[in-house]
Order: sequence, then structure tokens, then C-alpha cells
Amino acid sequence: MKVLQGAYQTTGTSPNVQAANASGPTATDGTQLDAAWLTDVFGVFQYALDAVGDSPDGSNELVSNATATNSLDGSQVLTALQGISGGAGELALLLTAKGASIPSSKRLLELTGQLVAVADYPDLAAAVWCGSTYNATATSLYRTNSGDTVRSDSGTHLRLPNAQGLFLRGADTGATYDPDGATRLPGSIQETAVGEHNHADLYTGVNETGTGYKLNVTGDPGTGIATTTAGVDTFYTGNAVQAAAGSTPEIETTESRPANLQVRICVRY
Repeated sequence: MKVLQGAYQTTGTSPNVQAANASGPTATDGTQLDAAWLTDVFGVFQYALDAVGDSPDGSNELVSNATATNSLDGSQVLTALQGISGGAGELALLLTAKGASIPSSKRLLELTGQLVAVADYPDLAAAVWCGSTYNATATSLYRTNSGDTVRSDSGTHLRLPNAQGLFLRGADTGATYDPDGATRLPGSIQETAVGEHNHADLYTGVNETGTGYKLNVTGDPGTGIATTTAGVDTFYTGNAVQAAAGSTPEIETTESRPANLQVRICVRY
């Protein structure tokens, strides 16, 4: 960008200044613009529109041109710039200090299952609302009243999903990998499940009476390990950990999980 040089008329005292209108078509009492500088400004605007595949529509860049469902409709340039940086409904992952607030300049909301006012986030609501067909049954991304007691297509609030502690799974409408994929909605939660599996080497060795087998596990029966008494398999409640010969058992927990990295899952508005 070129710097505007020379004397020019403004209103206000630096740095709080505004450009001044000329009193007439040929008057020199308004703010002067350097042609090359103005061309640079227009060039940046045009580049932003080109970057998102848009072109000037001939309308003024005015907030009054915005619509009820999209607050950016009044500015093609702003819409283009936000399209370059990320549009409403896109997910973002943040690594921030624990408990740190997210600056509003990032236009991100952490997904914690909260209700948000449609009037405050019109672009987000327009982008992620589940639609009229599913509004009555969806578990999130539906429109409702401020108390979430009456759902309606014109609800003043939007329920966001709660992504805390969850892994993300890609939509699979063909149910190729996700058996529930054909009926799931964006933002829906799929509860924990354990798939069908076999324990081929679970039973080994002859028990005391020679008529059965005992579980091939190690540990104390009092902590949930099965044992055999007089030929009868006895099972104890608890969390059992079985280790292969010469190995160390995995960490015993209340869940099954892969190694993971904690992040804050957010949606852009």
C-alpha cells in the first residue's frame, strides 16, 4: 500500500480523524486522494473478492444492506475477507492456557453444549441450523426459546453441541465405517460401544478335577480375576487386567481409549 502524501483536509484531531467531504464537485476543501493510493485500495478489495470466487455486485458497502439471516450481506469485502480466514460453521482447534478466554477477534465459540442467541450469531445460525425437518428431534443445532422448552423453526436461540472430552468422527452417510452413519445428524453424539470380538486363548489348562478349564489370567481373585475351585469356574466382579507373558499390563481405567492430545474444539461464527 502507498502512503497518502501531502496536505489533506480532515475533521477531528489526530489520531481520531475522519475524511472530510468536499463542499462541491470542484471544491478543494475535502480530503484529497492520491490516484495510485486509491487504486491500491481497490486492488486489495478486488483481490479479496477474486480469492473467494466473487465479483462486485454494484451495491454500496452498507450495513443497511444486510439481511436478517446474514449480517455480512451488506459488505461483499467483509464477506470475502471472512471467507478467506474461515467462514461461520467451520471448526477450529485451539491450544491455549487452561481456562484462558478466547479473544472475540478470533470469532470462535468453544463447543460446550451452550445456548446462543440467534440475534448475536446470525451467520452461525444460518450455517449450522439442523433445518425444519430435524428441529424437533435433533440433539443439538436446533432452534428453541431462551429456556430450551419450546422448539420452533423461528426459535430465538440455537443449541450448540458439547464436544468436551469427545473425539471427532467424519460423517459417513453410506455407513461404510459408521454403522449409524446413515441416520446420524451433524453434531450428534455416538455413545461408547465395544465391537464383537473373540478371546481365542482365554481358557487354557485342566482344572483340579480334570473336567474343565480355568481362565489364563494373572492377579488376585479379590480384584476381579477369575479362578477355579473344585472344577467350577468362579468369577469375581471388578476390573481385571490381563498381561501377556513377560509383559506389563496396560494402565487400568474406566474406559478404553487411544493415546490422545487435549485441545479446545471451537466453531467459527
